[in-house]
Amino acid sequence: MEPKDNSGIIPSEEGISRDDLISSILTQNRSKFDQWLKSADPIKPLDIPRDVWDAFVPRRVYELSDDPRGIRANFYANLQPYTEQGKKQELEFFIERPAPISELRPTGRDILVELNLAHHNSFPKTLVVENIFVINDLRSNGIGTDFYNHIIELAKALGFRFIVGSNDKTNIDFFVKKLERTPLNEIPPSLRKRIFSTRNFEYPDAKAEFSTVQFLYPEDKEVFLETS
Repeated sequence: MEPKDNSGIIPSEEGISRDDLISSILTQNRSKFDQWLKSADPIKPLDIPRDVWDAFVPRRVYELSDDPRGIRANFYANLQPYTEQGKKQELEFFIERPAPISELRPTGRDILVELNLAHHNSFPKTLVVENIFVINDLRSNGIGTDFYNHIIELAKALGFRFIVGSNDKTNIDFFVKKLERTPLNEIPPSLRKRIFSTRNFEYPDAKAEFSTVQFLYPEDKEVFLETS
């Protein structure tokens, strides 16, 4: 493990700008995403090919990695990353880095972040982040914040106008205060049902007061909140 500066970022190799390297990787990832989107014109927005998943990796993950070039998005061998259940589609994968081969890591990879995204045909403009799990030794390093900021432009490109998540008492402040999301219970029920319903996403304990929405376009926020 290389030494880190006060920001937690591992310094660049001699003669190579680490920041430029990361920027180049991010540009390549986004280019693959845009090329796929242009050529595929997907009917199902989460049916995204594996070689495009790296576009979802935020800058902060690369900054905290020993070798940014080793970061990859992957999936569990015994699971299908993309699934359909009725009108609901899910995409589940993880972000990994190289690691010494051991009994616990026979593939020589180490999982850093797990992601689970969902979409329901009843809410064609809503992307649901069902889960983002960051390993313990990388928490409190800004990965979650960076991910949610990073995914905004990807969600827009996929045709979404809202990002929704079911939260709880322990993290609701993060989404409302830091990410400036709106609690669903602040939106009138007649409008709320156009964005999200916990019933369709199998959240038996979810409540509107602990579910939040991020409006990807300011004009939508004005319409939904002014009406309330």
